[in-house]
Amino acid sequence: MATAISHGLMDNAILSLLRIMIVCLIFDLYRNDVYTLVRVLILHCEICVYVNLLSVLVAPNGLYSRSVSGYAVSQEWFLGVDNYFVQWLFPALVVAWAYIALTRSKTRGYVLTAAVVVTEFIHGSATGIVGIVLFSLLMIIPKVKLAFTPIRSVVISVIVWLLIVVFRADSIFAPLVSTLGKDMTFTGRLNIWDNALRVITANPILGYGVLTNDAMVGYLGSSSSGVWVGATHCHDQILQVAFQGGLVALALLLVIIALIIKKSLEYWPKKVAQIAVYAVSAYLIMCTTEVFTFPVMFLIFPLSYYVLSDQTVKE
Repeated sequence: MATAISHGLMDNAILSLLRIMIVCLIFDLYRNDVYTLVRVLILHCEICVYVNLLSVLVAPNGLYSRSVSGYAVSQEWFLGVDNYFVQWLFPALVVAWAYIALTRSKTRGYVLTAAVVVTEFIHGSATGIVGIVLFSLLMIIPKVKLAFTPIRSVVISVIVWLLIVVFRADSIFAPLVSTLGKDMTFTGRLNIWDNALRVITANPILGYGVLTNDAMVGYLGSSSSGVWVGATHCHDQILQVAFQGGLVALALLLVIIALIIKKSLEYWPKKVAQIAVYAVSAYLIMCTTEVFTFPVMFLIFPLSYYVLSDQTVKE
């Protein structure tokens, strides 16, 4: 509706909807057999992650390149540009640990985890490194579940988002930002966030829908130094959801997260509950500086809920 009202890209909006529906249909198909679902998912993830890692190793400078609007010439591998890697690698990481929890077969899960971490450190975004390392450490450290309970984990993630994006208490995170090789403007994101907050406030209910790149730049790209043509999205998943779908879409996302956290409380501190909670928490942290457009990234939500709902789950 928002796309139609804003005269946006209806074709892109419908295509995105269809892609998300396909993910939902896959989970619905296996809703009574979560074990088979996880086995299918890990095989798919292994193929994607291992082939991509091989492409990174044999072609450090990229398998191919293309001209990208606002970003000059790209370097791309099997899974595309390295900034896209996290959208495949993070779900694969969650699948790996779900496989470990449900099958008690640790080798495949640990090998896939290692491949994900190695790939992200060789060629990956700072956001991806933070999310993948955070999730991995939370899953590996035995006693962490005592301190990072479901409610605490999500609250901390939300606080981090608020401190950086809304209250701009970015000096707190200066050591981490500098370690990752970034500047305290988060590579120009502060200006985009200011523009996004301004336009979201102007149209808070339904948002603006799926727009052309030029239209997005018109909303988000202006700054004191001119217009940045690379500002084709909000560079923050939460802001992007609110921009495209308004408070309605944002409320739906929060409801999904709330349902997962509520379900995890029933099983805490079982491993499956930790997977769900820490996946959501790491996702929220990564949302601070990136926008996730690939439907595969969103499988962490139904996967977390379905695994928690599986009656065969036991410690």
